Amino acid sequence: MGKMEIPVASFGVFAILTLTVWVATYDRVLVRPLSRLTGHARGLSLPQRMGAGLALFAVATAVAAHTESV
Repeated sequence: MGKMEIPVASFGVFAILTLTVWVATYDRVLVRPLSRLTGHARGLSLPQRMGAGLALFAVATAVAAHTESV
């Protein structure tokens, strides 16, 4: 397979784009169903959002570890 190279300096751009897409998705798609489910106007309470962030971080770390080992 060909070896794809991404410049190191573009990492920040990927982080910003990912965050922008996630915030828009959360705001437009997830808040309404979550607010019905949880009773909070903003979808999830602060501790629930922190827990979801930690869970996503753990999954991302596991995926990165698997990717590095392959």
